[in-house]
Amino acid sequence: MRLVSLVTRPVLALGVALVLVMLAGFSARASSVDTTSVDTSPEPHKNLAVTIDLASSGVVTVTEHHTWLVEPANSQNVVRHLPLFAPYSGELMKKFDYTNFEVSSPESSYDLKVLDNGSELEVRMTKSINADQKAPALVPTNQELATIEVELSYNIKGVLSTTRIPSGDVVANEFFWSILTNSTVEYSTVAFTINAPVPALENECLLEPPPAPEDILTLAPTCVEQSTGQNLSYLATPVPTGTLLDARVTFPAGTFNRTALLTVDWTDAQQEQDAGDTDTQVPFDPTWTENLDEGLAKSNNQLLPLLVALLIAAMIAATIVFTRRRSDYRFVATQPGLIPPGASSHPVERAPQTLTAVRSHTPPADLSVAEAGAVLTAGLRGKDVTATLIDLAVRRALSITELPAAQGPVTWRITKNSPVADLILLPHEQALLDALFAHGDEIETVSMHANFALGALDVLRTLGQEIANRELFKQLLEHESIGRQHRKQRTAPGRAYLEQLSGFSDFLADPKPEELEQLVAQAPITEVFCAYLPWALTCDQADAWARACDAYVSGSGHFQGNTRSEVPWFCLDGAAWNGTFADLVEHITRLVKTGY
Repeated sequence: MRLVSLVTRPVLALGVALVLVMLAGFSARASSVDTTSVDTSPEPHKNLAVTIDLASSGVVTVTEHHTWLVEPANSQNVVRHLPLFAPYSGELMKKFDYTNFEVSSPESSYDLKVLDNGSELEVRMTKSINADQKAPALVPTNQELATIEVELSYNIKGVLSTTRIPSGDVVANEFFWSILTNSTVEYSTVAFTINAPVPALENECLLEPPPAPEDILTLAPTCVEQSTGQNLSYLATPVPTGTLLDARVTFPAGTFNRTALLTVDWTDAQQEQDAGDTDTQVPFDPTWTENLDEGLAKSNNQLLPLLVALLIAAMIAATIVFTRRRSDYRFVATQPGLIPPGASSHPVERAPQTLTAVRSHTPPADLSVAEAGAVLTAGLRGKDVTATLIDLAVRRALSITELPAAQGPVTWRITKNSPVADLILLPHEQALLDALFAHGDEIETVSMHANFALGALDVLRTLGQEIANRELFKQLLEHESIGRQHRKQRTAPGRAYLEQLSGFSDFLADPKPEELEQLVAQAPITEVFCAYLPWALTCDQADAWARACDAYVSGSGHFQGNTRSEVPWFCLDGAAWNGTFADLVEHITRLVKTGY
């Protein structure tokens, strides 16, 4: 009994000690749980709100609100990455241009620096430090989080275009922009709003998160539509680094005056993509080249001539396909050059390659000079911009004055006139005046150079938009430098205008005396000559028209006095056409072509 008692007492004491230790541990754990449960300190986060204002003039203004809650040591800089290029359709890339950057903040002033990294712009917004201010010291990590509020605004070009919407063969205006591509910033939320003159036809938010490791479970980002109509908004959350975020919105044709031209038929592109995604594709075999080499060696060089012949045949077939001229359309059972009433519902058919010209001594009443040039050539030419400039001078919207040159090349001064009553300008004509007089009411040709070239390119874009709105071609027109005019098809109204213009061009090339007499009976020969001169330029008949009018003046006696005094910006005699004025036309046309 004594021995048992001696053994039992230490065991009981040890058991009591273990129970006390366990109770102390539970108490400490309970106290720690209670302490952490009341910790409500905010987590760091970064939010981005983007407002995109689309003006009917084609000007796009972006305003960004950056709201960051970060560690104090990271509160000096805000970074934004803006893409310069983005995938659009197939191999086609979109190019974006950014201008007029401004930064502001309610808390302090910020310095703005924009770095071009080739594929993107890195916009750095840094808190300004005065000369008498020291650089911020290291901040203790236990300080409260700092709030940053910065507003960044800029203009962007290249986001508006004219294309075809996926739901049908309808020409429409489209907005497309990659809001995020390769951003190194992780956002909690990204909200964007698109304010437009009219409600959208179709809209979508394209969100592609970066690839995540298979062994890590992450919350999938979402992009949810918040509102529709003229004020379209989306909210994306969460947005990790490397997320791709695109916005695509289509509007009715003519919503925006000046948009870029893109020959993209989304219906065809979608069909090609669907065809490429089928399960019937043959998988790539990396050993096929080895098998081909072995086959060539075993066939005693008989396969090589066959392959060469097949390659030549394929090249010939491709050349025929890509150089074959597409035929126009025409109205069924209608005289050449006529557009019947209810043309939109009138039956049409393929037109023959041979053209039936309808001779006339007056141009089409509802076509401008530049539109006529586009119909004639199925392209957008620099010469048509020059013809429009001369046409505006004839209509007294501007004046062209030759400046005396003692030495060096001849130059001209172009002056903007006061508004003329009843003068109606088409969008591309107004765009030309805007390009000429962007910096004042006068400009000399010697100082135009690249600034006017870019403005003239905008004139051609606007002209292409007007042609698309009038549905004179099946495809969107392109600049003459691309060289695909033979692939464009005129609609039935476009074909009728072509037949009228071809006949009018024949008249300008060789006007008959009785035809000139009819025109001179309505206006002096000087006015007739000037009124038709822009048309002669766009029809490539300026030389013939000048010679014909000169011959008429010399033989009829209807014209008296100094031609320069009656036509200040042009001399009627043939020598002058081959001299200074022809130089002006060539000079303006050459300036336009430097833009593309």
